[in-house]
Amino acid sequence: MTSYVKTLISHIDRVKRYSKFNKEEVNGLALVILILGFMFSYRYFFESTINYGIFMFISCTLIVLLALLVHEVTHKAAGIMNGFQARTVFWLYALLIGFVICLMSKGKIVIPIYGGVIFYFIQKHRIGKFRYGINYWPMGWSGILAPAANLGLAFILRLVTYLPYDLFLVEKAIQINILIAFFNMLPFAKTDGIYMLYHSRLWYAILAGFLMGLAVLLWLNVGFIATVIGAVAISILTWGIYLLGFELKVGK
Repeated sequence: MTSYVKTLISHIDRVKRYSKFNKEEVNGLALVILILGFMFSYRYFFESTINYGIFMFISCTLIVLLALLVHEVTHKAAGIMNGFQARTVFWLYALLIGFVICLMSKGKIVIPIYGGVIFYFIQKHRIGKFRYGINYWPMGWSGILAPAANLGLAFILRLVTYLPYDLFLVEKAIQINILIAFFNMLPFAKTDGIYMLYHSRLWYAILAGFLMGLAVLLWLNVGFIATVIGAVAISILTWGIYLLGFELKVGK
């Protein structure tokens, strides 16, 4: 019983110490939220009136705020559970390229890649110095849970759309969360997917296949059962493609 109490106290202390966003993260996220809010609403300035475009800019900015809070808080919570302190980092060049593409396509193509996360050991909760370096397994899971959280939110919102009401903004929130999750699963530098890829290409093929398949099926709105079964089927497919296309060839 005493050990459980000590573990609980340790976890509470970790949350207090390492779950906060520093000034650099807050300023960076504020800028990213405004830019992504503009990117997701830019097309409505052409498709409707200026007033409606401004309304959509405010709406999309609030939706992005919610999506990024879910994403980054999950980073920090998962990191603390695995003994890491998570810190949000920003990828200016990717954000700039996405912004230019959005402008050139008049808002029809939005690529919400804005950065990722880096992990640090929580040294104060260790006795001595950790010998063996960074372990990519817990880092991979800590990273991949963030896009999974966005897809979980999108899944819940998808259930809400079955209500007999006009829920356009809910549909927009689903799309924004799906896009943020999908692009963060890609194994680019500073994105979440790169950590799982570094740990295990096989696990990346399985999990990325499932989550990205889930994202596509949620976007298409094919139904609850079809979405789950389809995501599992895509995961098995990507696992098989990787196994046949890479692992077996290497073993020969």
